[in-house]
Amino acid sequence: MKVLPGVFTGFLLTFSALMFFAESASAEGRAQLRFCEDPWAPYTLGEIDSVPEGGIAVELFKELGERLDVDFQLRLLPWKRCLLWAETGDYDGVMLLTRNDERAAYLTFTDSVHEDKTWSGIRQTGVSITALKALPTSRVFVSV
Repeated sequence: MKVLPGVFTGFLLTFSALMFFAESASAEGRAQLRFCEDPWAPYTLGEIDSVPEGGIAVELFKELGERLDVDFQLRLLPWKRCLLWAETGDYDGVMLLTRNDERAAYLTFTDSVHEDKTWSGIRQTGVSITALKALPTSRVFVSV
């Protein structure tokens, strides 16, 4: 299995429909579940109203699909539409989101499945960064 870079602690993957995936099995016996998300690099890459082109969450769902024998049909939607359609049952779940009481009323949450750490660094130039005001004269990168 390819190790995926971390995902935010506190971001949770919802699988409310997984408990019932046997009921939605296709003729071939493989369950089909519809999950949505909005474009959110590096987790989901692509355009609204399309299938995601890639991203960490997409890779995670590919692996889950293989392990669980589930065909995840992923779609990128505007965020509020994704939440609404998960609530109304048009979609089985949302790929990544934070748990709150409102969402917990219509989604079942797993434990955190992906943890992300944010790193920052500076190109080795011999510059000593002792204060934020020194940053404009240095090349800095931040990895999310």
